[in-house]
Amino acid sequence: MTNLKKILLCGSAAIMAAPMSALAGGKPSALITQEQRLDNLCRDTGTNADCLAREKLYYRINNMGWCYGKENQGAPQYQWHHCGPDSIRSTKESIHQYE
Repeated sequence: MTNLKKILLCGSAAIMAAPMSALAGGKPSALITQEQRLDNLCRDTGTNADCLAREKLYYRINNMGWCYGKENQGAPQYQWHHCGPDSIRSTKESIHQYE
């Protein structure tokens, strides 16, 4: 087997073994965990600093293509998902309300 064939086989095996989320720009789990922590702080303490940090992070996650909740859903039904036309998104205005 030539070296090129070995490289191609090894590369293919590595791609097949990798989780699909890693190959497709998967769910930003660490950022979502941080956003959820900030959301709890914002709700519990209500400080502008916590709420501002949450909104900025939520805006960043939205720009990565992930949203939390859809229009016409109640809050208990919200889940993180790839953003679509009916997804709830953060706006610059929602950030400015805490500045």
